[in-house]
Amino acid sequence: MGDEEERSARPVLLIEGPGARTDGLGGRIRDLGFEFHACPDLESAEAALAAGDPPIRCVLVPTARCDRQWKRAIKALRRTGARTGAELVALGPEPDRAERKLLRSAGFRYSLWEPVSDAALRFQLNRLTRVNADDEIRAARRVPTALAARATAGGRSRDTSVYSLSESGAILATRRACMNRARVD
Repeated sequence: MGDEEERSARPVLLIEGPGARTDGLGGRIRDLGFEFHACPDLESAEAALAAGDPPIRCVLVPTARCDRQWKRAIKALRRTGARTGAELVALGPEPDRAERKLLRSAGFRYSLWEPVSDAALRFQLNRLTRVNADDEIRAARRVPTALAARATAGGRSRDTSVYSLSESGAILATRRACMNRARVD
């Protein structure tokens, strides 16, 4: 399965509820090659996860309503996600210390804080939607970056960017598929 088909086989769910500032995010997710589904609220997101068709691996949850009632609804969504293998990602403005504590206690392990860069968005989506849990390259602890690079192979070169690094290697972002065995400068 090619990288493009693999990404489109890993749908992402975005909750676009009241107060959520998600304008344009669905299009950006699609532009990165991921299948994108939207839900208007936490309850419909839970139903979409439970239906499992297609199986959702990543749910982007706006934190605009980060209160105790919201926390109870998130708990139900998290239980459904645990049964289906979906991970929840907090999405919104960077929280203060008390809000971070509330998010952690609600079970969030991943986040995307505004403004969400394409590199951070791609990093989290690739990391959380990997198809095979034994995929060593994507399973390694990774660090998002935005480094300019040039990939060269067989006398051809292409501008690219390194958007993720780990001790096992780097992941490049290119407009088209990169050349096999390319050297990166």
